[in-house]
Amino acid sequence: MPSMLSKAAWVPSGWRRAAAVNVVLMTVALAVLIGVLCVAITATGDVARAWEFYRADCGSGSLSVLNTLLHLLLNALSTVVLASSSFFMQVLNSPSRREVDATHARGDWLDIGIPSWRNAFRLSRFKLVAWLLLLLTSVPIHMVFNSSVFLVDALMGDYHVTIAAEPFVSSGGGEAFLPGASLATGDLDMVSYGTASPRHEEYLDGTSRGLARNVSQAAAGASRFKRLEASACREMYSSDSCAGLRDYRNVVLVVGGQGWTRADVWNLSASASRLWDPIVPEQRTNTLWQSAQCDMSGQIYQGTTPICYSTCTMLLKSYSHDPWLLDLYGEYHDESPGLISWNASLYSAGGVPPTFGFRYDSPALQKQGDHAVLEVLYCLAEDRNPTCAVAVSKTLLMAVIVSVVLKVMTCVLVIWVLGSDEPLVTPGDAVSSFLSCPDDKRETGLTTQDAVRKSGSKQTKTEGYRELGPTRWAHQRYRLASAVPRKVWILTTCILSFGIALALSFFIVQMLADAG
Repeated sequence: MPSMLSKAAWVPSGWRRAAAVNVVLMTVALAVLIGVLCVAITATGDVARAWEFYRADCGSGSLSVLNTLLHLLLNALSTVVLASSSFFMQVLNSPSRREVDATHARGDWLDIGIPSWRNAFRLSRFKLVAWLLLLLTSVPIHMVFNSSVFLVDALMGDYHVTIAAEPFVSSGGGEAFLPGASLATGDLDMVSYGTASPRHEEYLDGTSRGLARNVSQAAAGASRFKRLEASACREMYSSDSCAGLRDYRNVVLVVGGQGWTRADVWNLSASASRLWDPIVPEQRTNTLWQSAQCDMSGQIYQGTTPICYSTCTMLLKSYSHDPWLLDLYGEYHDESPGLISWNASLYSAGGVPPTFGFRYDSPALQKQGDHAVLEVLYCLAEDRNPTCAVAVSKTLLMAVIVSVVLKVMTCVLVIWVLGSDEPLVTPGDAVSSFLSCPDDKRETGLTTQDAVRKSGSKQTKTEGYRELGPTRWAHQRYRLASAVPRKVWILTTCILSFGIALALSFFIVQMLADAG
């Protein structure tokens, strides 16, 4: 029997029993997080790099399922930690009977049963510091815990664009003469028409083998490429839809017509024509319009706005979306801002001063209003088969672990320091305390806020005696909202209004950015 009584004496009672349970729950959650972090560091060998612990095809449903399940687990762990922390914050924010008596003696009052900033600054300094520490360590859990597990998408920006007529893909390239019927080379100083276009002499001496290889691969592999409707293709590749590529990479844009001769689209001087004859014959049909290496990349515009920039913005510029018409105005119009300068010996139609030799009104080109356009019939895109992953950010996980460690240490310290103090957490606790040990006051009847304030005022303290007797009950009607003090209503309304205004301003800024 003595051993049983001795053992029972060690079992916590009252609020300390619930506190011990909450400490155990937080410790278990902490052990799980530390275990995951140790495994992640062991797998990668460092702390900074994310641990991609599961990889699969980006089209696989297992990635999204696993990502969802892990976030449910994160939410469960964070709920355990935050609920346990909230219990201790409520205890720290609740006064003991001794603190209530001392506050009443000063003519002040405290809140019981609700979280209260008023209580936080009227109780002991230890309670205030511990309460603030638990509050601050909850911020990383709210802000970054869910972000510590994330889906790694595989987007790329490097791809090759080939614009060609139907015979280019139906006959393995047909007669395709580089650089294409567009005669687009590095000697045309154009912006956003691809990266590092070879110059005329490079085509002449055969040093543009890289581009030639890309065109040959596009022609030979077109039969294996996946056919996409023009609308779906535009959503991925056009200048209006720059967002990176995941499922496809190189693309062939098949446009209307059977091809173009140089004489159809160019009116060149005799000297310029002789320079082009070895590369692009004047009277032979060219199934290739243009070929370019393109790149999409994320950039910060004007230091604040994230944008996706494509080196082929002007090349794939749309005159209209349905059908998808590639606008040639920006490429070859002599007043075009995209055409900065041109080599007169290669592109001149003669005359003084020399004029640009492109036949903008050529019947071989489709007209749309005052613009020459190429209509994209469909696309052939090369499958990429990307691999995505579910990963853990070790740095974010470490921030959460540090927060939970501080919470556990603070909660253990709270149990130790408060000791036998019984906080009045609920109104029932206060009623029980005052029934078992009434307030030591001269007044009779119900104790109100007004009575407490008067008892602590200078006017009341100067009175030597007060007549004892029954207090008359005065029936008064109160609005339901008056149960909450007016200051609390005002403060709560201001906080909610500020949050709504801030969210609305961010929404407006984002809408304006999208519209721009």
